[in-house]
Amino acid sequence: MTVLHPVALLGFSSFERSALLAAFRLSARRAIGYEEVERLEDCRFAVVDTDTPGLAEAVRQARRLRSAVFVGPHAPGGAQAWLMRPLDPAKVVHELDLLDARDARETGPVPLLGDGAGLPLPPGRVVPAVDGRPVRVEALGRREGDTLGGPPGPRRSDRRS
Repeated sequence: MTVLHPVALLGFSSFERSALLAAFRLSARRAIGYEEVERLEDCRFAVVDTDTPGLAEAVRQARRLRSAVFVGPHAPGGAQAWLMRPLDPAKVVHELDLLDARDARETGPVPLLGDGAGLPLPPGRVVPAVDGRPVRVEALGRREGDTLGGPPGPRRSDRRS
């Protein structure tokens, strides 16, 4: 089962964007993968071209510095991930993995999906449905099509070290 995180690609040439998307497609073969979304508001993570004027400031104003990988000659203060050019898509995916791991450590215990059979998933992640088709998680602990009724799912203890 692959869990896909939505990532906004901000800036970048068509060649660089194509290389990043290829790396995202490869990441979908792992347990944790990435998929592109269009808007910063819709993503869990962002990859930002600092050579494009105004993008780093837009990410700062959106209070997303801690969930962004900045690529270019400089990164804004408070950034958690920064890579120099030339762009290396594998390193970008690695930095996204590190951001995800940091979030998992900081989040602690979270509710399981309503049926208790899945993993704790934030919005935007994809999980398999009973019939095997992927389903996007619309809200923490809820899959598209879930109803709001019923008891909450069990909680898990945080066993990560």
